[in-house]
Amino acid sequence: MPYISIITATSNAAALLPRLLQSLASQSFRDFELIIQDGASKDNTIALAESYCPRLPHLVLNSEPDRGIYDAWNRALPHVNGQWVLFLGADDKLAEDQSLSSAISILKTLPAAVQYLAASLIYMTPDGRLLERVYPDIAPLQSLASKMSLPHPALFHHRDLFARHSFDSDLRIAGDYDFLARTLTGSNCRIANIALTHMGIGGISGTPASLLKSELELWRCSLKYFPQGKRGMLYLRLSRSLIFYLLFKLNPSWSYQFADLARRFNGKAPLWSLPPQPVAPPAVSASPLITLIVATYNRQAPLRKLLTSLNKQRYKNFEIIVADQNPEGFLSPLLASFKNLKIRQIHCRIPGVSAARNAALPLAQGQIIAFPDDDCFYAPDTLALVTDYFNKNLACAGLVAGWRLPEKSTTKFNISFRKSLTVFSAFHNAGATFQFYRREVTDKVGFFDESLGPDRSHPYACSEDTDYLLRTLKADYKIDRVRSVPVYHENSNLRTVNMEAKAYNYGKYRMLLLNRHGLPLWFKLAHILYPLILLVPDWLRHGKMGIRYCWVMFKGRFMEMDIYNLSLEQK
Repeated sequence: MPYISIITATSNAAALLPRLLQSLASQSFRDFELIIQDGASKDNTIALAESYCPRLPHLVLNSEPDRGIYDAWNRALPHVNGQWVLFLGADDKLAEDQSLSSAISILKTLPAAVQYLAASLIYMTPDGRLLERVYPDIAPLQSLASKMSLPHPALFHHRDLFARHSFDSDLRIAGDYDFLARTLTGSNCRIANIALTHMGIGGISGTPASLLKSELELWRCSLKYFPQGKRGMLYLRLSRSLIFYLLFKLNPSWSYQFADLARRFNGKAPLWSLPPQPVAPPAVSASPLITLIVATYNRQAPLRKLLTSLNKQRYKNFEIIVADQNPEGFLSPLLASFKNLKIRQIHCRIPGVSAARNAALPLAQGQIIAFPDDDCFYAPDTLALVTDYFNKNLACAGLVAGWRLPEKSTTKFNISFRKSLTVFSAFHNAGATFQFYRREVTDKVGFFDESLGPDRSHPYACSEDTDYLLRTLKADYKIDRVRSVPVYHENSNLRTVNMEAKAYNYGKYRMLLLNRHGLPLWFKLAHILYPLILLVPDWLRHGKMGIRYCWVMFKGRFMEMDIYNLSLEQK
């Protein structure tokens, strides 16, 4: 039986989970089990976790709907086999390869009456920067009335605690505090002088709304369990969180400055208003292997054209992973006709282009990763130009190729234009078809968001590629637009039967993306008005269909803006 059980609750966490799984797979101490309690994720979470089975000593996977993280933890507890239990978030990781080994040397010396071992944790930004170390209180029970005195992702629980206690699943944020308030005594906890966990703080310590909700829940629990306790510090933090939230509604920059002012007052380094740190660009070899991930469904002729163009490449050091979402055997004759290409075919059980790319990403071996659509094709020198650009521009972590129309495939282009992308220019002609990344970038940014992008039930969903590019830019990587690298792809056909549904959905998902990434109001308004500006030019080029397309896209953007703002605030 494993000595340690690690429980992780997940919900559509495929983009976050690799960091945790990698840190667990590399542990020198192997006598542990990982229990992943998944909330019926619709992305690639389960498939990703299963891919780590050969590298983890014991892995238990459960997937079913739940009512939140504490309900998920309660569902996982009956599967615990270890003597000690550690709860880690999907975006956490263990600090070192020897973290569990260091902890086990202390756990095995504890007397039977001890039910908690508290270590320290280090806050970690989404891009992997370590910010500050959080220590457990020397007298945790005395300070529990006013704060969470033991950092929970670095806290080992003895399994005997769960014989009579479980987490309150009605709580959303303070369930771990509630559990401690019911079970911590003056003698059942020991402190370990080790940094056990790097805790992901997604968006630096959460959102203003989640901070306020957390303080409110903690306040209610404190009143319940410590009616005579000293709560001065708790009231101070609650007031500060309320001011922070109100300032955020007025101006996010003001709220971040206020939050860091409070941190400085408490002797802490700035956190919220830190400028982005440059990411060291990863290097590639002189002749790097390129992995081309092609998600495909019900397209044989266009895929044949893409593979034919790859067969003609001057640069030969590449592999192709075909993420096949067709019925078994649908592509077999086609792929068999390209035996000279290095092709791996995988079958994807979850529909959607994002899920298909996510299924292929862990299999990629290249130093450069690309995501060509199954209806695009390359010029004979496309891959040679990509590798040449990366080798000559070491500060560049990714590039967006130049979009060419297929009817101009025989035209000689001599375009030397190149410019670094910003979060604003990322919305123009920068789809996944044209994106090339160094491998370390995709390892850091993770997976595509499977709530975005087309699938069989939502064929006109989109924006998964722009979302990925925005996440890359927000991780402070330098991405260049290089129009001298040609990639050929058809333009949108305005005369399709479902043109209006497509235009409306494109508009809707564009607004979703703008809201999700917190783009400024002026940029959102510009996007709403832009289709109206194109009415006359598109009428001259496409007639009434052009007018109709622009008008429907305008409606999609205009009608969906407030709805998505509202839903994001509720989250």
